[in-house]
Amino acid sequence: MAAESNNLEEILRPFYQRASEAEDRLARLEATLAGKKESGNEELLKLVNELESKLETAKAEQVAEREKAMKEVQYLTAENAKLQYRIIHLVRALKEADSKLAANVLPLLSVLHSAIIKFCLLDAVIEPSTLDSNERNCRSHCFTIFESRHRLASLQTAKAYIEQNHVLLLAIVRNWTTTVMA
Repeated sequence: MAAESNNLEEILRPFYQRASEAEDRLARLEATLAGKKESGNEELLKLVNELESKLETAKAEQVAEREKAMKEVQYLTAENAKLQYRIIHLVRALKEADSKLAANVLPLLSVLHSAIIKFCLLDAVIEPSTLDSNERNCRSHCFTIFESRHRLASLQTAKAYIEQNHVLLLAIVRNWTTTVMA
């Protein structure tokens, strides 16, 4: 049996040798593959880390922009509220001023209208040759006002007419008072 076992070892020796060589090649291939995997994995890990850092940076920028936009919206909302408050008070003040002006202008208009009518009716008393050019101009304005008094019905038109012709209107009243007093 000893001869058989020697014989069997010699028969199996080439198989053992090939198995040993195969194990060596397998170990070298595994080492090479592990080296490639590690270098490939390192590149992939670097790429993944780089992308993650860029993503974090982009998220941080987005959050900062969103906060900035929210602050801007809050600021603009506050400014809008302030401006609306000012507009409300300016409109209220304008209405009050218009009502006060109407209270002051309408009696003045009625007095002026009466004076104009009386001045126009004094045509028989005052001879046209005694009037100077300003007085004749005033007289023609009196007739214009008397004929178009319906246009002076609105307060805005009356204010505009008084502002434009205040010198002539004062001259009319002055002439009327001097004529009546004479």
